[in-house]
Amino acid sequence: MEMLAEYGYIDTAWDLVTRETYPSWGFMMQHEATTVWERFELKKDPGMNSHCHPMYGAVGKWLYSHIAGIVPVSPGFREVLIRPYFPERLSSAQATVVTCRGDVSVRWHKSYGQLRLQVTIPNGMSARIEAGAVRETVGGGTHRLLL
Repeated sequence: MEMLAEYGYIDTAWDLVTRETYPSWGFMMQHEATTVWERFELKKDPGMNSHCHPMYGAVGKWLYSHIAGIVPVSPGFREVLIRPYFPERLSSAQATVVTCRGDVSVRWHKSYGQLRLQVTIPNGMSARIEAGAVRETVGGGTHRLLL
């Protein structure tokens, strides 16, 4: 997912994450999975080793690091990079990462051809925002941008 997004294929990555046919995470959700299975197949016999397996769990990290765009840059979250990706079929996203310095929150929403981004950074922390044509560094507070 990461490489697809970073090389310009965010829509392909989003389609892979959200499709509901086999093999996919959506297929697991369609079959009432509450954890990530070891295998994509729906098996309830001894052929299924584990219904709680972290191997495919990196999709959760990807949602925070690429869809919300929250990426730690320095130890202890002194600095964070906010670089969200905006899949065509996703109209909004929001995420919060709890850090030792406070909560980092990102919310974005597409509406009427506009993209609004809101970033909240705790005091004592800085953030580099890279979204659309915006490239700026901000300190603590809530920052609203129209992209």
